[in-house]
Amino acid sequence: MLCGCQSPQPEREPAAPADPAGPILSEADQRRVDDLLSRADAALAADHLSYPAKDSALTLLDAVLAIDPTSAPARRGLERIVERYVDLAERAAARGQVARARSMLDRARIVDPDHPAIGPTTARLQFLETAERELLRMDPAALRSRAPDLIGSLQRIGTQARKPGCRTTIRVGSDADGRWIYKHMSGGPEQRRIRAQVQIGSPPQVEVLCQSG
Repeated sequence: MLCGCQSPQPEREPAAPADPAGPILSEADQRRVDDLLSRADAALAADHLSYPAKDSALTLLDAVLAIDPTSAPARRGLERIVERYVDLAERAAARGQVARARSMLDRARIVDPDHPAIGPTTARLQFLETAERELLRMDPAALRSRAPDLIGSLQRIGTQARKPGCRTTIRVGSDADGRWIYKHMSGGPEQRRIRAQVQIGSPPQVEVLCQSG
């Protein structure tokens, strides 16, 4: 089980570059490698990625690479760890949990600081931390009835959402509600297009984030 509340483990030494020729493993070493890879797969499936270090996927894969630095499954396993941490960071960011998202990215960097998936998520977090935020929480009954007062509120927040450098998240119970909200925020085809993401969930709300300055 992933222990997201714990501090990242100390920085690790990167795996040595693979020798294309590769070592010739004894039968005992090959059995050891196969066992370690099997246990690493189980650890990955359980989200026991790098902490606690004992029997984590990272520890087990590093043990494989100590025996066979050319092991493609082990190196792919390290990539999977990074990809999972980035996924967890993205999920945390979507919930507004910026500190947890940063913690997940820090752990990803311990495994591979140069992995290309880390940079875009880091930029997203920087945007979330510095953005100006406007939030419209909607009464579910007003949304169901398509209340005129709600339309006016959507038009007002839509004016903000159309500004350059703004991103909008629409959280609603159905795609139909999302399309209706977007329509009344947009202000017509002659207006600047709103950058919006629709999430299915509750309670219904519209959040607009704009780059400060």
